[in-house]
Amino acid sequence: MLSQVELTPADAVAHPRFYLTDGNIYFLVKNIVFRLHKSILANKIGFFNDMFSMAEQTKPLDGFDHQHAINLNGADIRLDVFEFLCVFLYERDDVDQPTLDYYRVHATAIEDITLEDADTMGVVTLHKVLSLKFEILEFRRSIAYNPPAVSHSYTCTDNPECSKLWETFWWLGVAKQLLHKDNKHSLAQILRKADPLEGHSLADASALL
Repeated sequence: MLSQVELTPADAVAHPRFYLTDGNIYFLVKNIVFRLHKSILANKIGFFNDMFSMAEQTKPLDGFDHQHAINLNGADIRLDVFEFLCVFLYERDDVDQPTLDYYRVHATAIEDITLEDADTMGVVTLHKVLSLKFEILEFRRSIAYNPPAVSHSYTCTDNPECSKLWETFWWLGVAKQLLHKDNKHSLAQILRKADPLEGHSLADASALL
């Protein structure tokens, strides 16, 4: 948790890069004092927005000058991490950030996500991506394993045979297509090709599979 002290240690020194002359909030990390902008922190980082909001409702927050810097050492925040945060907030163009093609990751099967992708995303984003992919996979499975019932039209001359044809098409075509990692067509595309109202047939849809 955060530790707020009355006075900044006497041996604390200003950060050579992020002790901004027009800054209005001071932080102590290790023995380094950062002078930053409260509005920028609150607008871009939820943690600081919550901190400032809670302080307004309870008691005034330290950090109003160098001698009363908010002590972040109790939060176990590393100096290099806080410096990187400042670079991100103030000098983002200077950050040598690895890039990630999220469209490719979206189209990539779970087992094909590389260690490089995982390192670039970080633990939190990787967890969210994998969780979403598992949810999508479970949804596709539920659709694949439960073929919708056939609604026979008045022109259908053999309902049992029509139902059998539909189930065969579904199990051998649609279900397999939905579950295969190299699936190239959406369910809507497949069913549209099988829609007689669109002038197609099950044979047309089968050509996609």
